[in-house]
Amino acid sequence: LRRGCRAGRYGGHRFGAVGRSGSYGCTDVETCRIALEQVANGAIWRRDGARAQPCGRLHRLSRGRPIRASAPGSIMITGEHAVVYGHRAIVAAVNQRVEVTLTPRADQRLSVRSQIAPPLECNLADPPQDGPYRFVLAALAIYRPQLENGFDMEISSDIDPTLGLGSSAAVTGACLGAFHRFAMQTQGKPTEDPPRPKLHLEALSVVRTIQGRGSGADLAASLYGGLIAYKAPENSNAAQVSHLHAPDAAMSLKNCGYKTPTGEVLRLIAERRVGREAEFDALYARMGQSANAAIAAAEAEDWAAFFDALKGYQALMAA
Repeated sequence: LRRGCRAGRYGGHRFGAVGRSGSYGCTDVETCRIALEQVANGAIWRRDGARAQPCGRLHRLSRGRPIRASAPGSIMITGEHAVVYGHRAIVAAVNQRVEVTLTPRADQRLSVRSQIAPPLECNLADPPQDGPYRFVLAALAIYRPQLENGFDMEISSDIDPTLGLGSSAAVTGACLGAFHRFAMQTQGKPTEDPPRPKLHLEALSVVRTIQGRGSGADLAASLYGGLIAYKAPENSNAAQVSHLHAPDAAMSLKNCGYKTPTGEVLRLIAERRVGREAEFDALYARMGQSANAAIAAAEAEDWAAFFDALKGYQALMAA
């Protein structure tokens, strides 16, 4: 089951994908180019060397003034499905971002505006729990007890939400960062950037509240940036995240032509697993071994072995 765009081997050491007509200026016979964002000296750098804002970095503004936060989208490189059941995966941030701007108000009202849904206006004390802003509102629920006043929020995005590039994870991470800073301002505390492990656990709770399941891999890519090896948190422990070298190759994506919502995919897989737990667990174990091989190859910068591991994982996905 595919969820829109993904990365894969194409034409040798190249991730390749055909974008749907009009996506990022590509036609359905062209290859969409997309850059991985890399971490270097605490900053995010695009592969072309242009400097970008650090992932999830909050722009430092004085008390009462607008707060801006942004986070990149993401793509699963290998390890999908098995990562939900405790195995490692490789996921990457991409150079498409969501940015939120939060402006404090003097009353108890809040408004949210974006490019993809009608405006929402409601009271801070009793916002709705569903609708197109459900990830924003679930993130707000974590910090609402710490807030005294309402706010206006503007959401802008480079990410096409129909392509499966982690737009929900990106907006969740960006909103949590902005709400954290707003809460610190409200309490008169120093407005330091929130720890990423803390934000990740909060974001994962948001996703699981809405979807019922989720590994948090896309959230980690949005919060940490770069190409990372990831293992979902166990109990209340933080997730295992480590940055990997990225292959020195052109990166591009192919759109399979449709996107199935993550929650629906995970529900379908969980239903198919019932009564076949041993069979699925054995398959996930093999998938985990393949993902581990890809991680080891990336750590050694052995790109032939890396791409072989990606191809092997795709064969297991078809099993």
